[in-house]
Amino acid sequence: TEVGGHTIIDLGNGDTVTLHNVSVDDIQDHPSNYFLVH
Repeated sequence: TEVGGHTIIDLGNGDTVTLHNVSVDDIQDHPSNYFLVH
């Protein structure tokens, strides 16, 4: 979800992560710039 230029990621159980000044489109286009999964 994008609100006011910030992206809010719902992790479930009421937990969220807010990425300030990051668009949803940028995360979708370049997810490896934001997340590293091991």
